[in-house]
Amino acid sequence: MQQKYAPRRRPLVFAGPPSLERTFGQVATGLYSDFFETPLPYDLSFVVLGDRAVRLGPAEVSAHPVWHVESSEPHGLRVRVGGRTIAYSGDASWGPQLPALADGADLFICESTTYETRDPVHLSVKELLAHRGELHAERIVVTHLGKETLAHLADLGIEHADDGTTIAL
Repeated sequence: MQQKYAPRRRPLVFAGPPSLERTFGQVATGLYSDFFETPLPYDLSFVVLGDRAVRLGPAEVSAHPVWHVESSEPHGLRVRVGGRTIAYSGDASWGPQLPALADGADLFICESTTYETRDPVHLSVKELLAHRGELHAERIVVTHLGKETLAHLADLGIEHADDGTTIAL
């Protein structure tokens, strides 16, 4: 008999927005119609993230609303692990929630899809730099770089991440 699932000894925990479990079920059955026909050989659980930190393995993780496409349940994350705090904007446009998200972080990873073009649901590098004084994080690294931003890498004026970038804290 062929094994349907990879062997696993520990429970598998997914953490995310309130719709995560429902969305997981839709995707799982959409990709594999028989996904739930037999019990999983391990415990699978879902944790809804919110503004109060939840322990996930060695990390404490919290999620904070940001401005983006509302139906995507947009949230930035704060992760505390090993005595360090990493904040991540996720997809977001500028708003007062971003300084609060970044406040006191050792590293703030922030999306900057465009270089200077205004986008109602994404940040530009120019917009981020204009608000740099409001972001009280030790270090800021931009990511989620679109074509326009990639064309201006030499002009960014802020650290950026490429695929495979490793960041030491």
